[in-house]
Amino acid sequence: MGDDDLHRSLGLYPTMMISMGAMIGSGIFVLPALGFKKAGPAVILAYVLAAAVVLPAALSKAEMATAMPESGGTYLYIDRALGPLFGTIAGIGAWFSLVFKSSFALVGLGAYLLLFAPLSQSAVIPVALALGVLVVALNVSGTKLSGQVQAVIVSLVVVSLAVYTLNAGFAADTARYAPFSTGGNIGVVTAAAFVFVSYAGVTKVASVAEEVKDPGTNLPRAILGSMAIMTVLYVAVVGAVVGLSDPDVLKTGGPGGTASLTPMADGASSLLGGFGVLFISIVAVVALTSMANAGILSSSRFPLAMSRDDLFPEVFGRIDQRFATPRNAVLLTGALLLTLIARVPVIDLA
Repeated sequence: MGDDDLHRSLGLYPTMMISMGAMIGSGIFVLPALGFKKAGPAVILAYVLAAAVVLPAALSKAEMATAMPESGGTYLYIDRALGPLFGTIAGIGAWFSLVFKSSFALVGLGAYLLLFAPLSQSAVIPVALALGVLVVALNVSGTKLSGQVQAVIVSLVVVSLAVYTLNAGFAADTARYAPFSTGGNIGVVTAAAFVFVSYAGVTKVASVAEEVKDPGTNLPRAILGSMAIMTVLYVAVVGAVVGLSDPDVLKTGGPGGTASLTPMADGASSLLGGFGVLFISIVAVVALTSMANAGILSSSRFPLAMSRDDLFPEVFGRIDQRFATPRNAVLLTGALLLTLIARVPVIDLA
């Protein structure tokens, strides 16, 4: 193993948790109300349709990551197939998109943070910046450590969501599922387009393929396994949200009469009152932070891979010998993350 190679320190479970962590976020905690406004209770079906659309991409990425188990993901495959020009465009585009998504996750958690923390709206950005610094430090400190933390966090979030869903089975109002489709087939398709991004994280784990043990076996299992688990989880949670929440609150409970930005908290108040809102709000903040962690872990591998191919300055291809991480690539990605949080309004991030 050379000085510029990364260690294969991620087993199947942490790899799967990184993939799931990149998906658990706005797809559960923000988007259900937006989808509900388009399709009514049929938003549940929209999540299934979105999964079917993403599945071919997941299968393709699993195949490519197995064939080329190196850092870089999308950049690497396009560069090798179409050359450095298209590779550069794809690499920078994928890098920016992932960092934007991580920035939005940290700023977006503010809507839930304000439900339980004694903070003003103006304090959301400083809190997001502090969490951003924490996530960057974690990624500099080691991929194995970051993967272990991610595994613990995501496991706790999944268990919490399962508890929420099971309890909803006893409290949900079945009358809220009828009429099932308020927007017809077009409404379901439109809602699926809105929630499609909920599954986008499933393919991002390919960018850390170089750090996965036995990638030929673990990568396909992690990608497809996380996809299957998240599809079931999304359908169950969204079904619970619809059954627990007042339809009018979902449609108009957000700022200025827009769709609610905290649909899970809206439904949680029907379960356990104020404690339910507190419980879900804390879970949302933790989940969105883990989403940012997965985003930094994955996106920092793009400048690393491009540096190795002389498309980025050489300094970003160096591996920290103490922590065995691409420190400079992580710091560059973190600097962009913190700049976006501090300077770009949340609507523009979205």
